[in-house]
Amino acid sequence: MEKSRSLLESFCETVGIASAIIDLEGNVLIGVRWQKICTDFHRVNESTCKRCIESDTKLANELKLKLSQLENAFNQALESVRTLGVSAEEYVCKLPDEEIAAIPAELAHDIAKRIRDAAEMGDFTTLSAIAEEIEDQSDSCIPLSKQIVQMAEDFDLDGAQKLADALDAC
Repeated sequence: MEKSRSLLESFCETVGIASAIIDLEGNVLIGVRWQKICTDFHRVNESTCKRCIESDTKLANELKLKLSQLENAFNQALESVRTLGVSAEEYVCKLPDEEIAAIPAELAHDIAKRIRDAAEMGDFTTLSAIAEEIEDQSDSCIPLSKQIVQMAEDFDLDGAQKLADALDAC
């Protein structure tokens, strides 16, 4: 507490203000450069001290409430994000086996490597570029291209990795 007092005293002396560290119940933990009217009148008189405490605690308690509301909103947003996509463990390749089998093996392995590299780097732009490029190569790649685009739009790197694994299994 002494280090805090010393730091606050130095700060207040430097900028020429009075300040205090007050807990949420209004107890003054450290007071620096207070005027005599505060220490000898307001803080010793029961009715005026009550107003001081109310003033001291109002903003802090409002901030505490707002932080609690923010924390709740943040947790709700995280939960919403978690429920948006399928986790990597639950991922099932959406391409039927026959569509994967229709892609030439050499091309499938090349695509798998490029998808894996992009996913490892978190590079959604490259995933989209791969999808565009393979769509032009063969009609058999159109469903694969659409799935890669969807994964890039969904930021689904785990799904991209699993898709690369499925392509390598050809």
